[in-house]
Order: sequence, then C-alpha cells, then structure tokens
Amino acid sequence: MTETFLHRGRRIAREAADRWWGPGHPGAAPHAAAGARRHDIHRRWRAAVREIGLSERVYLPGGVHRVEPRIARVVLGRPERFTVRLGAGQTFDDLTAVGKAIARAFDADRIRVTELADDLVEIELLSDAVAPTSMRRPGAAPAAA
Repeated sequence: MTETFLHRGRRIAREAADRWWGPGHPGAAPHAAAGARRHDIHRRWRAAVREIGLSERVYLPGGVHRVEPRIARVVLGRPERFTVRLGAGQTFDDLTAVGKAIARAFDADRIRVTELADDLVEIELLSDAVAPTSMRRPGAAPAAA
C-alpha cells in the first residue's frame, strides 16, 4: 500500500516530534513543566479578572459576550511577568487600582505594572523573599569588582 505525500509528511513530523519531545527525551520534562505553569498563569488570570470585576458582560443579539483583559505573552523566570492586552474601555489606572487583588490571586507579595502602550500593560509578579546569595567554593578568593 502506498502512502500519499501528505500522509508521509505527517508521519515523519509525528515521529520527529516524538523523538525530540517524547517522554524519554531530557528536554521533555522542563518543556511540559513550563507549559503547565503558563496554563496556570492563564487560569489564575481569568479567575482573578472575573472576581475583581475587570470582566464586563456585553449583551449582543447573538448572546452574552465577556470583555476582559487578555494575556498576550508570558515570560517565565525570576520575576515571572506577562503582557496583558486591556479590554475595550479599560485603562492602565483601572488595572493599577486592583493591583493588590491581582497579587493575591497569584500568591505574590506585590506586583509591578508597566504601561507599554495604550492597550498593553506588563505585570511582574514580585516576591519579598530574600534571593539566595552567590555561592563560592570554600577558600576561593572573592571576585574583584
């Protein structure tokens, strides 16, 4: 039985994906963990927006539509940050007014909100925990500044 060009291409792509990101690959676990964290950030954001009141219902002939700020980009690391596209009629001040509630929703001590454009805002999740100091080998000379 012969494979069509399209089916053969899909099979090759699937085999390559299994080879690179399959369960046995060393990069699979961190990749899956990062995806789960991004999903968690999106989930917490949607819940926080509804609870805080930044989500508005718009009644259209086809039904009810929810207008809310949407996450445009997530950057994992320290500190985690994400870019939010504001909903229609929302301003930077609307978001900063509920900053403490957003921090609570993400279990952060505080947040930093930066306006990037009229409808784009970046939110950084900050922690007051003491960051670990750099480690040196015992007996090593301190680095010159």
